[in-house]
Amino acid sequence: MKTKKIFLFFLFFISVTLLTGQGCISTKKQQTSSSTIAGIWLSEDKAENWTQRDLMPTINGVQRLSNLDVSFLIFNRRAPDNVYWGAGDAGLYVSYDGMRSWQEIKKIPKTRINDLEIDPQAQNIVYLSIGNRIYKSNDCCHNWRDIYSDIPGIAINALAIDYTNSSRILAGLADGRLLVSLDAGTNWSMIYNFKTSIKDIFFNPRSPAIIYAVMNGQGLYKSLDGGINWTQNESLKKIPGGNNINYAFFDETKEDGLYILTDAGFFRSENNNWKNYKLLTPEGKVKITAFAANPYNPNEIYYTTENTLYKSTNSGTTWTTKNLPTGSKPVYLMIHPENQNTLIMGTQRVEKK
Repeated sequence: MKTKKIFLFFLFFISVTLLTGQGCISTKKQQTSSSTIAGIWLSEDKAENWTQRDLMPTINGVQRLSNLDVSFLIFNRRAPDNVYWGAGDAGLYVSYDGMRSWQEIKKIPKTRINDLEIDPQAQNIVYLSIGNRIYKSNDCCHNWRDIYSDIPGIAINALAIDYTNSSRILAGLADGRLLVSLDAGTNWSMIYNFKTSIKDIFFNPRSPAIIYAVMNGQGLYKSLDGGINWTQNESLKKIPGGNNINYAFFDETKEDGLYILTDAGFFRSENNNWKNYKLLTPEGKVKITAFAANPYNPNEIYYTTENTLYKSTNSGTTWTTKNLPTGSKPVYLMIHPENQNTLIMGTQRVEKK
């Protein structure tokens, strides 16, 4: 019986390897629009051609995940083949082979993940927030324990880990409280209260005393002393729609720079001021759904609307347009952390009217 089980497992392993080796659906033309095709798309030639990365091997064969939305994609910077996929209300999936195949993360509630952070000094340690709780895994997501719970109904929207001291963790709550743990999640205390909903928080990877906090509809805050004191960015307040920040990420070509996508457009920080990119679409009339900048070459930028991708190689002076490979709504763009030719796009289903 034991020999038979080993043989069956071997056959399963070989079949999965062959299928995931083929791995993707290639497309050079825009496919038929569908409300049920979402998921993750990858281009290895800077948005010329796309493949879908949606395969999950199971004991009953290879399952496709193309009907799942993308809430977030998080790469393990120390091991970029490890990618975490927040799949909307379907929970969490992980890939250990550069998105060629996926595994469902179990032993946590199968619901929307608010945020996820990987320990920068120990890649087997992962934290995530669901609703009003924070969970921690010490064994690459196989097992989880609840390390913090807050008042029912108060969501923990954001997590952040100090790059130089991974025992120091921040948690941003929907009621404006900013919590800190100095012992890897065992004990927590309140470090600040913004009194408005925190959308995102992140440490400057090159100088962790600098922390940024994005508020829901209330702009961008910055701390220079590790989160004790905060100041709001006054320049954004003066721009109509500038305080409504959809998402932000670091400009890796600078010591302390940001890219932000707002209702007023896409900006890059320049000496405490903001450079507004001249986009091809009419300002304020067409919704930008996602934006990315090449971390090796800031002149190369991309953005999407609901049905078109725009690309510039000269910092927005001129643009080319590309058809999307799917009829789903693009909500996430990212240049691969190790390969600047590779662009990743996450999408969400468009419900039929």
